[in-house]
Amino acid sequence: MTSTDLAPSSRGLPGMPRRGAVSLFEIGLLKDEAASQAAFRELKATGHIRYEDLPLQTSDGRRVDVEFVSNLYVEGDQEVIQCNVRDITARKASEAVAANAALETDLAGRERERLVASLDHERRRLGTLLEKAPAFIAVVRGKDHVFELANEAYC
Repeated sequence: MTSTDLAPSSRGLPGMPRRGAVSLFEIGLLKDEAASQAAFRELKATGHIRYEDLPLQTSDGRRVDVEFVSNLYVEGDQEVIQCNVRDITARKASEAVAANAALETDLAGRERERLVASLDHERRRLGTLLEKAPAFIAVVRGKDHVFELANEAYC
């Protein structure tokens, strides 16, 4: 399979030629001959194929994530295959950052829950100690001395 023209957006993909015909093997989409033949058979049978997240190695060796959509249609007496290749590398990087942020938020939430549970446990433990104290004891909070805990002897 060889293209006879490249869309301006495809020419902008790293490692893609700026003009002229290019084989799909040249841009790294179809390196595995058996897989590419199977994809071509699927395209011929269904009229379209789509890969939403396809890693591509550019001719200069860099990895680019692309979306690859190919449609088969008839133009006059010729079958035409239109291939659209869109660079989704930036979107995937953004999605990875968002997923990492969500994970960090989840971990922070779990740590907060653990800390609150630990503080609650310590508060109950302090309450138990206060109840067993032989004198009256109270724990107050703030400048207004709001009672947080008081043992029965204090009340």
